[in-house]
This record gives sequence, structure tokens and C-alpha cells, in this order.
Amino acid sequence: MRRAGRDFDGASPTRRIVAMSLVAALAMVLLSVAWPALAQVEGPPARSVVMVSNTDGQRLNLRAGPAADQPVVAKLSPGEVLTVTGPGGAAGVNRDGAPVPGVVAPDGGEGRTIVSYFRR
Repeated sequence: MRRAGRDFDGASPTRRIVAMSLVAALAMVLLSVAWPALAQVEGPPARSVVMVSNTDGQRLNLRAGPAADQPVVAKLSPGEVLTVTGPGGAAGVNRDGAPVPGVVAPDGGEGRTIVSYFRR
């Protein structure tokens, strides 16, 4: 027989809500701790050669620094070959934690662009 105010498994609705809230809070804490590690992508080593790709045919901005608000120093076409001058490092990581290493373009222009647009 079912008691008033109880679900079939015997837990009260209030107890079930509290339990679900605790599980959600724990998941948020675990995600906030693990997210930076999950978001980081290993950048290519210095002196490696990479090709501009994954741009859907659009030209890629080569910027003066690692942030999107840095001035554009060149526009790179898909397939252009770049030489990596240094790893992303602490000074070369964007706000999402992705490495933005220094590169040299074929015309000698130097700047930074995000590794998700590289193919080795």
C-alpha cells in the first residue's frame, strides 16, 4: 500500500529533490576542477612545420598576440605552411585555455594563431 506523500520507492519528494540537488552540486564542482585540464590542447613543439586547415575555406587571422582583441598582422590562406617559433605557454594561451603558439608565415610575418587551425 502507498503512503500519502511518498513515491513508490519510499522516498519522500523533498528527500529526492535534496539528493538530486547534492548530486548536481557535486557534478558542478567536479566539472569546474576538471574543465581546465580537459580544455587544454597540447600545442606543436617549436620549429615544427604546420599547415593552415579547418577554416572552412576562410582566411585565418594571424594576430600580434594570443588574444582575439590583438591586431591582425596577416591573413593566412588554407594550405599555407607555417613554422612554429615557440609553444603556447602561459603567455600564449587564449581565454579558453587553448595554446596560441608563435608562428612565422611564408612571407616572414610573425604572430600567433590558435592550434585548432593547424594540421601537421
